[in-house]
Amino acid sequence: MHLQKIHEAYPKDAVQVVFAISAAADYVRTSYFPSFTQDLKVGYTGLDDARNDVVRLYGLNADSRTAKNIIVDRDGTVRLVGEFTPRERMETVLDTLLGKKDDVDLATSAAALSALAGGGEYARWRAARALGAMGDRAAVAPLIAALGDSSGSVRECAADALGALGDASAGDALTARLGDASAAVRRAAIAALGKLAHAPAAEKLRAALNDQDASIRAAAAAALGALGDKASGDALLAALKDQSSDVRMHAVAALGALGDARVIPNLVDLLAARAFMRKAAEALVALDQADAVDRAVAAKWSGGTDAARRNLSQIYLALGSASLQAKAHDQGIAWCEKALPAGGSERSLRMCLGDLYAGKGETGKALEQYDRLNAAWLKDVKNGSASAMVCNELAWFYVQKNVRPAESVALAKKAVELDPENANIRDTLGWAYVRSNDADNALATFARVFEGNASFESSWEGVAELARSPAARGKVAKFLSDMEARFPDNEQVKSRTAEIRAAPAG
Repeated sequence: MHLQKIHEAYPKDAVQVVFAISAAADYVRTSYFPSFTQDLKVGYTGLDDARNDVVRLYGLNADSRTAKNIIVDRDGTVRLVGEFTPRERMETVLDTLLGKKDDVDLATSAAALSALAGGGEYARWRAARALGAMGDRAAVAPLIAALGDSSGSVRECAADALGALGDASAGDALTARLGDASAAVRRAAIAALGKLAHAPAAEKLRAALNDQDASIRAAAAAALGALGDKASGDALLAALKDQSSDVRMHAVAALGALGDARVIPNLVDLLAARAFMRKAAEALVALDQADAVDRAVAAKWSGGTDAARRNLSQIYLALGSASLQAKAHDQGIAWCEKALPAGGSERSLRMCLGDLYAGKGETGKALEQYDRLNAAWLKDVKNGSASAMVCNELAWFYVQKNVRPAESVALAKKAVELDPENANIRDTLGWAYVRSNDADNALATFARVFEGNASFESSWEGVAELARSPAARGKVAKFLSDMEARFPDNEQVKSRTAEIRAAPAG
């Protein structure tokens, strides 16, 4: 992606850059970056004071190349680091900036609590973050105390951690932080209050819908939806007119969660906007008022033109997809059936209908939709003209939907015969064996994949899937030992075998 195009999508005080990693890094550094910095009126080294805060927090050398390439937003939060360097050095750069795992002992809850209580600023916020991930309720009181830390980074991470721990006793302390001077802390406190569903905070959260910071307003809308506070309906309706699309999107979702029927016309209007269609459909489904939704859709989008019919088809498909996610299968089927006569993407509609029937447990009807979806491929298979690609795609479709395991094995075998050197096709065969509960053939097939690429991610996921079965776990254990012996110096193999061994069965 071109750096200039990336910048154009963001305001000047929230610049984002991406890693430009390639063998031509020297050319990028000398040719692209000078013009980029000139166009943006920012210096290679002189960004802003927030950058220096980040340098200090991470203990970086201010003159180091990593430090010079940090671009931060107004609150001092690192977005991305633009380091123009070959790929092999990037991990070192990231570890230097974001890792520093060896500098602070966070191996246990006790060690993290000690760092939170007596470490430096970097150690304290790292400890707060770690305690949230550990899930130890003994950390609640120390984290509440950390909400008063002199460092905004520590307060922010403490709020995040308390939200993750989900202990209701933190509600009042988090509410008190809604007046924090740091927007990052306020945002974290609001998100945590939503996770806790702390009802006493509702009034202050409604007030936060008027904050100058759009991210605060968006977080407040999301939290009010999580609280289920019906008294917030009017405030959230007003938020649908917010200048920020993020705020409007979260307000849409919140109103759906509240079940406020007044929002139906607003949500139906939003169904026409691609950016809001999914969220609006999810909110309408959550209202559980299908008849009212149908009336509003018909009133808004009725018309005889081809464009109107296609638009209506997309809207009903969005409602059907949202119903699938909400497990409202019958209503989703009804909406998809309404979409079919309107035209639009029949493939997407058949897929959604098949998934809805499968969700209901009506496998026969699901397969009927899937077969209509794959009619052209099935015709090629039937007359013997199917290519390796067609056989593989159809086999992989069955694997993903977890249907017709015997057919998926046969199709994948045929694809391997036609294109024996294709690792993707052999991976599909391995997965087909997984779906057929044939651990021996699955592992043998994945082993063939690893001969060509020991880091083939999908095949490792297949091994992990097998390991979840108690019946196959012993075979997987032997397979992992064989892989370690075959690839003793491969870090990916070491990492994946350790992960799979550590994962619980079932």
